[in-house]
This record gives sequence, structure tokens and C-alpha cells, in this order.
Amino acid sequence: MDSSESFTDPIVNLIRHILSEKKSRKIALYLLINTGYMMVEFVSRFMSNSLGLISNACHMMFDYVALVIGLYASYISCLPTNSQFNYGRGRFEVLSGYMNAVFLVLVGTLIVLESFERILES
Repeated sequence: MDSSESFTDPIVNLIRHILSEKKSRKIALYLLINTGYMMVEFVSRFMSNSLGLISNACHMMFDYVALVIGLYASYISCLPTNSQFNYGRGRFEVLSGYMNAVFLVLVGTLIVLESFERILES
């Protein structure tokens, strides 16, 4: 087995998982829709210099990251048990939810800091 196969195997398995699981397909579809809207908001933000657009675009960017983590966690949680994970990998979904919460707190903090900065500038 050469190195290109070992690199692509996890990606191919993840794509197979997404296509075979209804929940994962829904997450992937929302991921694509979210990415499109996020790009439109980033472009609109630079055209209008709107704090509302940039805050929502950043929020959507962190949603994108959370969806990618959630999608990967749904794949990992379906993997069979082994000697290292004898209870399975179901806890990865819980950890991905925790990471999502951390990202949302970070976005909220950045939005508050940016709004204070704009208040002080005006």
C-alpha cells in the first residue's frame, strides 16, 4: 500500500459515510448552504463595512467549523470498538458539541470587542 492510498483512504471512507447516513447527508447539505451564505456576507461586509454583516459572517464561519467537526465526529462515532476505545467512540460527538460551544463564546467575545472599538472610534 503506497502513501497516497493511506492518505486518501480516510477521506474516501468519510465521503462514503456521508453518502450512506441520512443525518450526515443533512449536515453536509447545510454545510454547503452555510458556506455559500457566508461567502456572500463576507463580500457584502467589505462593500458596506457593516458590523452586523461581519458578525454574522464570523458566526457562520464558526458554524462551518462546528459542522465540519460534527460531521467528522459522526463518522468517528460509527467506527467499531478496539482495544483503545473499548466503549466505542460515541463521546466524540459530545466533545464536538463542547467545541462548538467554545467557538460560539469566542465569536460572541470578538463581536463585543469590535462593537466597543467602534463605539470608542465614533
